[in-house]
Parts: sequence; C-alpha cells; structure tokens
Amino acid sequence: MVLLAPYIHICYGIHPIFNVVTHAEGIPNAVSIRAASEDAGWECISLHLYFSVPRHRVASGPGRLARVLQLAPSFNGTSLLADDFYITDDGLIFSPTDVVASPRMGIDSVGEVRNYPCRFSWRDHIAVSYPRPRI
Repeated sequence: MVLLAPYIHICYGIHPIFNVVTHAEGIPNAVSIRAASEDAGWECISLHLYFSVPRHRVASGPGRLARVLQLAPSFNGTSLLADDFYITDDGLIFSPTDVVASPRMGIDSVGEVRNYPCRFSWRDHIAVSYPRPRI
C-alpha cells in the first residue's frame, strides 16, 4: 500500500522540515516540501512581522513553511488524506518549461552530490527561497 504521510524532522536542531512519504512502508521515497505562497489558504497577516520578511516570503523556505503550518514530529505517520490535515489536487498543470531543476543548497560538504539537480521549483515563483535556481 502506498502511503501519503508526513515526515517532519528537525534540521540543525532548530528548523522543522516537511517531507511527504510517497511510497510503501519500508521503501525510502519522499518529497521535501520547501515553500508555499499565501494563496495556499492560510491566514498569515501577523506572521510576516514575526519573521521580519514581506508576506510573500513568510513560507519561502522549508523551516518557515513548517512553522506557518505548525508542523512538528508528532505529525509523523498521520494520513495526509484525513479531514484535519491533507494535501489536495487543485488541478494545476505545469508545462516542462514551468519547472526548474537546480542543485540543492547548503550541502557543499557532500562532494559530487552537491552538483546533482535534485531541487525542483516553479520558475520565477515569488515563494522560492534564494538563491533562485538558474538552470
């Protein structure tokens, strides 16, 4: 059975990171959710003051996104098909030119892997954290 479950881990002992497990139990497949824009449906009027960033940047990185969604490791393994916390398909379709692949950020110490294009984002989307992909 394929899972659709959150896995939240703490990076550097500080930042919660939101991942979605996308395969059967015991098979390590997941997608890291790294940003969202305020049109995603949450009220974040005061959060931009907390983060000292413009509203469109409130969830512009993985740590900020997890804080906006108030995610914690206690969510691990719950269903993302439940009524209180879920992922839905809004019908948005991307063309290949809308998606940009680039190397991940902040992993300079891992040798050749640091150059692999494992970071995918929506080209020129305002919520993509810097540096914006150039590939």
